[in-house]
Amino acid sequence: MVIKAITAFLNTDGGLLYVGVTDESEIFGIESDYATFKKKNRDGFLLHLNNILIKYFTKKIFSFVEPNIETIDEKDIAIIVVKKSSNPVFITEKGEKLFYIRGTASVQKLDLEETAGYIRAHW
Repeated sequence: MVIKAITAFLNTDGGLLYVGVTDESEIFGIESDYATFKKKNRDGFLLHLNNILIKYFTKKIFSFVEPNIETIDEKDIAIIVVKKSSNPVFITEKGEKLFYIRGTASVQKLDLEETAGYIRAHW
């Protein structure tokens, strides 16, 4: 889920999130996503992403997250630049507040005790 990855980058040291690229760096693009939006193009994708970001984080998120679309090998990919947040960031799933960080190469959910220790050490 893109939101978990963005949250993890916000809570760690920031980073780049590539959408439309496999873990093995194979580019498959985001064109199939376009078909699911009212505006079936880059703008539709970015509008959808903006709405999701606002839903989970509020408009303040845009000072930490910058989405872009690039074309590589004739396929569009989204590159989301995420800066480290100045405060801990939680997301709510099924009524539960969750805290994620970026591990070596993955998103990690921390339990309550781990979250408290991480926040003390990180901020």
